Amino acid sequence: MLTRGQELHKIILDELKIEKLISEMGGAEKYDKIPTLFEVDHQYLTIAYLNQNGVRMYDLSNNKIYWDLPHFDLPLCAASSPDGEKLVIGYASNMIRVFDIMNKCLHQWSRENDDHFPSNFLNRYNRLIGSTPLSNNKFMFYTNYTYCILDLNKALP
Repeated sequence: MLTRGQELHKIILDELKIEKLISEMGGAEKYDKIPTLFEVDHQYLTIAYLNQNGVRMYDLSNNKIYWDLPHFDLPLCAASSPDGEKLVIGYASNMIRVFDIMNKCLHQWSRENDDHFPSNFLNRYNRLIGSTPLSNNKFMFYTNYTYCILDLNKALP
């Protein structure tokens, strides 16, 4: 078990490694230092910066930029499915979008359901602050007070 000081030291080292990796891949300028989210799975590192439009995925297997995702809003949280095929992102507007990593496009679920999010969900004061995969097709998103489960096998009402 790590002490608090050791945990902070590890976090700083991890951030320096990520910053070095990104600069080696040619993905960010010196002024792009404020990340809004990190998501790491077995093959990809996904980062959004506060002053950039969009989200960038890096392929860790060949140290190259894999995909610049479309820009929608300020991303606040993200999670990858265990099978590595989907990336879900929660935005500042409380909108949730699902991306197909292999085909580099918006996932079919998002294309079919983007217009069906309830307005009381999108307009609520509590913003999404985190997400975690529950299975390949289920993700939990949470705020400081509540949570919701996104099931990609079901459409929004």
